[in-house]
Amino acid sequence: MRALLTSMVADLTEPDTDVVVLEIADGVYQQETARLVGDPVFAGLVDRVVFAAADSLGAVAGVRRLQDLGLDVVACSGVVTASPLAAREARGALELPVIDTFDLTDPVAAGRLLS
Repeated sequence: MRALLTSMVADLTEPDTDVVVLEIADGVYQQETARLVGDPVFAGLVDRVVFAAADSLGAVAGVRRLQDLGLDVVACSGVVTASPLAAREARGALELPVIDTFDLTDPVAAGRLLS
Protein backbone atom coordinates (compact mmCIF):
# COMPACT_ATOMS: atom_id res chain seq x y z
CA MET A 1 0.00 0.00 0.00
CA ARG A 2 2.80 2.39 0.88
CA ALA A 3 4.50 1.92 -2.51
CA LEU A 4 1.20 2.41 -4.33
CA LEU A 5 0.47 5.61 -2.41
CA THR A 6 3.89 7.14 -3.02
CA SER A 7 3.85 6.20 -6.71
CA MET A 8 0.36 7.66 -7.21
CA VAL A 9 1.36 10.95 -5.60
CA ALA A 10 4.59 11.04 -7.64
CA ASP A 11 2.73 10.30 -10.89
CA LEU A 12 0.12 12.99 -10.21
CA THR A 13 2.60 15.67 -9.17
CA GLU A 14 4.10 17.99 -11.75
CA PRO A 15 6.30 21.04 -11.01
CA ASP A 16 3.27 23.37 -11.21
CA THR A 17 0.86 21.13 -9.27
CA ASP A 18 -0.99 22.93 -6.50
CA VAL A 19 -3.24 20.14 -5.24
CA VAL A 20 -3.43 16.38 -5.58
CA VAL A 21 -6.73 14.82 -4.53
CA LEU A 22 -6.77 11.14 -3.61
CA GLU A 23 -9.76 9.09 -2.57
CA ILE A 24 -9.17 6.27 -0.11
CA ALA A 25 -12.02 3.78 -0.25
CA ASP A 26 -13.43 1.67 2.56
CA GLY A 27 -13.84 2.50 6.22
CA VAL A 28 -11.08 3.69 8.53
CA TYR A 29 -11.27 0.40 10.46
CA GLN A 30 -10.96 -1.79 7.36
CA GLN A 31 -7.60 -3.59 7.67
CA GLU A 32 -5.73 -2.17 4.66
CA THR A 33 -7.16 1.33 5.10
CA ALA A 34 -6.34 1.36 8.81
CA ARG A 35 -2.76 0.34 8.04
CA LEU A 36 -2.46 3.00 5.34
CA VAL A 37 -3.85 5.96 7.31
CA GLY A 38 -1.78 4.97 10.33
CA ASP A 39 1.46 4.86 8.32
CA PRO A 40 3.84 7.80 8.94
CA VAL A 41 4.45 7.96 5.17
CA PHE A 42 0.74 8.71 4.69
CA ALA A 43 0.89 11.49 7.27
CA GLY A 44 3.96 12.87 5.51
CA LEU A 45 2.31 12.95 2.10
CA VAL A 46 -1.18 14.12 3.09
CA ASP A 47 -1.60 17.72 4.19
CA ARG A 48 -5.37 17.69 4.75
CA VAL A 49 -8.22 15.19 4.88
CA VAL A 50 -11.86 15.56 3.91
CA PHE A 51 -13.65 12.62 5.50
CA ALA A 52 -16.70 11.18 3.74
CA ALA A 53 -19.30 9.56 6.00
CA ALA A 54 -22.60 7.81 5.51
CA ASP A 55 -24.23 9.10 8.69
CA SER A 56 -23.61 11.43 11.61
CA LEU A 57 -22.33 8.76 13.98
CA GLY A 58 -19.88 7.53 11.34
CA ALA A 59 -18.81 11.12 10.71
CA VAL A 60 -17.96 11.70 14.35
CA ALA A 61 -16.21 8.35 14.81
CA GLY A 62 -14.26 8.60 11.55
CA VAL A 63 -13.12 12.17 12.07
CA ARG A 64 -12.03 11.44 15.63
CA ARG A 65 -10.10 8.33 14.55
CA LEU A 66 -8.22 10.25 11.89
CA GLN A 67 -7.53 13.12 14.28
CA ASP A 68 -6.25 10.63 16.86
CA LEU A 69 -3.77 9.49 14.20
CA GLY A 70 -2.56 13.09 13.93
CA LEU A 71 -4.16 13.83 10.56
CA ASP A 72 -5.51 17.29 9.77
CA VAL A 73 -9.19 16.67 9.04
CA VAL A 74 -10.51 19.93 7.61
CA ALA A 75 -14.07 18.92 6.70
CA CYS A 76 -16.62 16.16 6.55
CA SER A 77 -18.76 15.36 3.53
CA GLY A 78 -20.35 12.35 1.88
CA VAL A 79 -23.76 10.71 2.00
CA VAL A 80 -24.33 12.22 5.46
CA THR A 81 -25.01 15.53 3.70
CA ALA A 82 -27.92 14.06 1.71
CA SER A 83 -30.06 14.10 4.85
CA PRO A 84 -30.62 17.55 6.35
CA LEU A 85 -31.13 15.98 9.80
CA ALA A 86 -27.96 13.87 9.61
CA ALA A 87 -25.93 16.82 8.31
CA ARG A 88 -27.25 19.02 11.13
CA GLU A 89 -26.38 16.33 13.70
CA ALA A 90 -22.87 16.01 12.29
CA ARG A 91 -22.40 19.80 12.30
CA GLY A 92 -23.46 19.91 15.94
CA ALA A 93 -21.04 17.17 16.97
CA LEU A 94 -18.00 18.13 14.91
CA GLU A 95 -15.78 21.17 15.24
CA LEU A 96 -15.20 21.39 11.51
CA PRO A 97 -17.29 22.16 8.45
CA VAL A 98 -19.74 19.60 7.09
CA ILE A 99 -19.83 20.32 3.37
CA ASP A 100 -22.40 19.08 0.88
CA THR A 101 -20.72 16.93 -1.75
CA PHE A 102 -22.01 19.18 -4.53
CA ASP A 103 -20.42 22.20 -2.83
CA LEU A 104 -17.02 20.52 -3.10
CA THR A 105 -17.23 21.14 -6.86
CA ASP A 106 -17.29 24.89 -6.19
CA PRO A 107 -13.72 26.22 -6.52
CA VAL A 108 -14.28 28.84 -3.80
CA ALA A 109 -15.64 26.29 -1.31
CA ALA A 110 -12.94 23.78 -2.16
CA GLY A 111 -10.29 26.49 -1.97
CA ARG A 112 -11.28 27.27 1.61
CA LEU A 113 -10.13 23.79 2.56
CA LEU A 114 -6.59 24.72 1.58
CA SER A 115 -6.20 27.60 4.01
